[in-house]
Amino acid sequence: MIKKYKPCDVLEYGYGLTSYFFFHYFKVHFKTLEEDLNWLYYYKERMPMIRDVDIVLASRRTIILRNTRVCYYDIDHDVLDVDMVYVDGPNNFVDGEYLPCVDVYLMKHKPRLVLIDGRSSTVDFLNKYFSGYRMIIIGQHTLFVKE
Repeated sequence: MIKKYKPCDVLEYGYGLTSYFFFHYFKVHFKTLEEDLNWLYYYKERMPMIRDVDIVLASRRTIILRNTRVCYYDIDHDVLDVDMVYVDGPNNFVDGEYLPCVDVYLMKHKPRLVLIDGRSSTVDFLNKYFSGYRMIIIGQHTLFVKE
């Protein structure tokens, strides 16, 4: 399904197995953000073939946004400008609840494609407050396509 849209560059929230997928199958430039240094080393050791990837270590933060407790990476969202975002981070289980991950919502330059791995709280938040996108369910993933 993603190949149909031919993304040029990808920003991945949450480094892991999907990083290999983007590197191997799409052959696109991608940047990934990760909050957990141990997780980052764990996957870098197991996937040494992934090179030329911009990996940024960033802390997770929580705030109240639109009367909802949400989480996001502590980065400057205004400078991010990519064709596609894959949301699989940060860890959104905080104090016994799954928080929406709102990094893509905070981006000044909205991507053409947003793919979310599970994370129903994130899907619900974006479906409610992310205008101008069509939502497509693909198994456990949800794809938002800019119209």
